[in-house]
Parts: sequence; C-alpha cells; structure tokens
Amino acid sequence: MLPAAGWLEKDGTVTNSERRISRQRSLIEPPGEARPDWWIICEVARRMGFAEGFEFDGPAEIFAEHAALSSFENGGERDFDLTGLCGLDTAAYDALNPVQWPVRGDVENGDKRFFAGGAFYTPTRRAQLVPVTPYVPSTCEAPDGGGALVLNTGRVRDQWHTMTRTVRSARLCLHESEPFMDIHPDDAAQRDIADGELVCSHATHADVIVRARITNAQPAGSVFVPMHWTSQLSSSGRVNVLVDAEFDAVSGQPALKQSKAWVSRHRTVWNAFALLREQPTPEYLNSIAPYWSMGAVNHGWQVELAGTALRDDWELVLRHLLAASSQIQLVSCQDNVTAAYRAAAFKDGQLSGALFVARAYPLISKDWLAAQLSASFCDAQDRLSLLAGRPTERRADPGRTICACMGVGINTIVEAASACALPTVDAIGTRTGAGTGCGSCRNEIANIIEACHVDAAE
Repeated sequence: MLPAAGWLEKDGTVTNSERRISRQRSLIEPPGEARPDWWIICEVARRMGFAEGFEFDGPAEIFAEHAALSSFENGGERDFDLTGLCGLDTAAYDALNPVQWPVRGDVENGDKRFFAGGAFYTPTRRAQLVPVTPYVPSTCEAPDGGGALVLNTGRVRDQWHTMTRTVRSARLCLHESEPFMDIHPDDAAQRDIADGELVCSHATHADVIVRARITNAQPAGSVFVPMHWTSQLSSSGRVNVLVDAEFDAVSGQPALKQSKAWVSRHRTVWNAFALLREQPTPEYLNSIAPYWSMGAVNHGWQVELAGTALRDDWELVLRHLLAASSQIQLVSCQDNVTAAYRAAAFKDGQLSGALFVARAYPLISKDWLAAQLSASFCDAQDRLSLLAGRPTERRADPGRTICACMGVGINTIVEAASACALPTVDAIGTRTGAGTGCGSCRNEIANIIEACHVDAAE
C-alpha cells in the first residue's frame, strides 16, 4: 500500500548502537512508486489534516528540527543532545561527518565516552538500580526430551547488515533459499526426524512447516528457525506466529528467545523442486501443495513443494507453473512404480523451467540447476542430461553456494583447499574470490578448510 525505499535508495542519517550518527546517501533511485519513509509519513500527515506540521522538503529540514527538539529546554539535563548540530543548512548537512551524540557546543566529535564524569541523567545524578525477578519459562529450565523445546528465532548469515545493503534478492537468497529448523541430533532422534525432512513446529496457537537441519552446532533442548520468510514466499514458514506474547514486566522486552515449540515429522508422499523463469503465484502453489517455499535466483525462481496425496498430472502442473503450452520444447521421464517425474522445458535454446519429483527429496544439485537458467541448451544431449539434476562431465558443479557475493560453491572451495599446501581463508580468497566481498562467509570457509584437513588426516 505504501512502498518504501530500500537501503541503498535511502537518503538521510542513521545512528548505530554506539550513538554514532552517520550521513547516508542514496546510490540508486527507488523503483516504481517506492518513496522515502519521511515522504510517506509527511503525505499521510498532510492528508489527515496536519500539513502545517509536516511541510518538509527533504531530510535536511527534518534533521534540523530533530536537533532543535533535542536541545529544547535541555541544558545538559537529558542525555540525547544535538545542540552543536542545530542550525545546519543543507550544504553543512550534506557534508556532515560521523559524530557521536551528545554533541554540545563546539565539540567536533561528540562525547565518545558516556557517563565519563561519573554522573547519570537522573534528578540526583546518581544511578537508580531496580531489582527485578526475571520470568523464566519452565521449558528453559529443563526441556522435556520428547515434549516442548525452546524456540529461538533470528536472522541468517547474509540477511544481516552486509548483503542486505549491497545486493539484490536473487543473490541474497542464494545461501539459504528455504525456511529451515536447526535441531540437535539427540532431539531429532527422539522425534524420529532425519536430516532434510520436513518438520512441523507447533505452538499453542499456530504451527509452521520447515526443513530440518540436524547439527551439533544447535544446543540440545532448543531449536532455531530464521524469521525471513513471509506468506508471499512460503506456505508455512512464518515462524513469528509461534512466538508467545510474553514480555518482561519492567523493561517491556519481548521474550523472543523463550517460546515453547513442539516439533514432529511432517510426513509427505511426494517432494518436488521446480526451477522457473517467472515467479509463480502463491495462490496457484497453495492449490497444488500444502507445503511450498520459493526464493529468487539469478534469472528466475526456485520452488520447493511437498504433498500428502499422490498425483499423476505433473506435466500439467509444470505447464501451469511456466504459464506456457505448445511453444516450449519439453523433455521428461516418469517412473510410475516410484512415482518419480523429471522434466525440463526449453525455448529458443534456453531453459524455461524444470520440475523434479520423488517420494523422498529428489537427489539433485539445486545451485547447479539454478545456474543453468543462464546457460545455452542448443545441444539435444545437454537438454536430456539436465534431467539428471546434477552436472555431467560436460558441465562442472560448484556445489552449494557458500560465498553469495562472488557466487562460489563449496566444491570449488574444497578443490582450492586441496590444491593449497597451506590453505587459509585468504589463500582461498586469492584462488576463488570467496570471502573477498562482504566477508560474512569467512567463518564458514574456515570450517570447510578444517574439515578438509580432518578428512585428509583420516
């Protein structure tokens, strides 16, 4: 309804956790009808009858009022004080260097150390310590082996302050393209959950279905589910619906890390992976599968699907997903005994889409398949070999994407580590480019190098 400008499209100031105000300048224009936050708020206010109070022409005027309000009747009584920045004109605002508040008088860099004088911003200037008794849910004290686990939600590696600022969705989703749950091996074994299976996480008021990832990195007694998937991108991946409405009575801080979750296998009779040039509609995906999720890739979309009832109309499904009929060239194979189906559609020498179906999850290389949307398929043998779902000798497989910035897969990193006499993260970066962008994958690269050394020693 009110499309807002994204990170690289914003123009204004940002303040980080150390109170540092930085001037941010837009690098690209907002697409379509997207507008800056300040413009949206001003337009809403004007149409509600408050035009007189929102007659701003840009972020410089808003910052000037912001600074003036911070110094109004302050005199050092309040911690937030931008008196030294009052009266900046547009040119001075545009040239503003990063500065920490409070900024009083002519202090060029602000006050770097808070409370350096030993006084606090209270009427007596002394600290006010408030004794509290935190509420701890019973599941946090002693999670029951077969019962509720502690649900932890949060962000994944590339969805933090690095790639969210510098890349578009297709690259942002390369590393993690499907909602998942990290679960400890002991908790998974108690619930008969295998790695890669779908799991259902229940709460008292909702449930979600995500892909299980069994890992020792997840502490026993708790699970982790990322929060990035909405109903536009997943049928049942909105983990925030599971979070209890509990909060600290004193601070008001929500108990985002202490909700209960009951986890069980989500049994399916078929699983599928689709690769498409055009984004399918959630309405159609809901009509063919109780579970689905999709994510952007370069030149298209990848879709995960799973169902609880067998079906035999997969060619029709693929044609609906492609929104095409006779103009495509289709190669396919089907096994009625195992209920497996594989098909790929081509048009003008390029891959239009593909569908892989199996009772268990199809054994394919998703990242390699996604890269084939930019490949040429004029050769009939190449078209047919695509149904294998993984590369033949004619096409290399970089493996699961580790470095989304540079598009480097795990197989490429392992090969480079094996070729180095003394592999390091920097050495891998020199050979492959991995880890030389935003740097968020460097820890994962280090773990891969360590695993290669362990395998070699064994």
